[in-house]
Amino acid sequence: MSDPVNHPAHYTDHPSGVECIQITEHMGFNLGNAVKYIWRADLKGSATQDLEKARWYIDRELSKRAPAPAPAETEWPTWDAVPEGVKYTSNRTPWFLWENHGGTRYYTRASSANVPVKVSEASDREMQGRAPFVAVAA
Repeated sequence: MSDPVNHPAHYTDHPSGVECIQITEHMGFNLGNAVKYIWRADLKGSATQDLEKARWYIDRELSKRAPAPAPAETEWPTWDAVPEGVKYTSNRTPWFLWENHGGTRYYTRASSANVPVKVSEASDREMQGRAPFVAVAA
């Protein structure tokens, strides 16, 4: 007998006898959801809609894994001229890696555990003394 909450038929009626969650709980969110919608495609509602949902999650995973496009420029005169999301450093202080997000600058020290630290506004003047800034290869 199917339990619609804990063991719905559209996840337990596979000919293999395996329940969908036994597979998908070992996957990331997007891939697990894609498998879930493929798994139940002929067992619940519209198969076409479930396959379109699976494709949506696969496309989302592919875009997440796509490498970020390289910036057109690789050197900038000021820190605020660096495009958002680009990792950059300075020839004067190469042990710091910076990244701008939402108008805020974060840094990671090369010797640290790669934990980003928000930079205070007071250090803006200090930053200009480190120019020019150069992109760091991903």
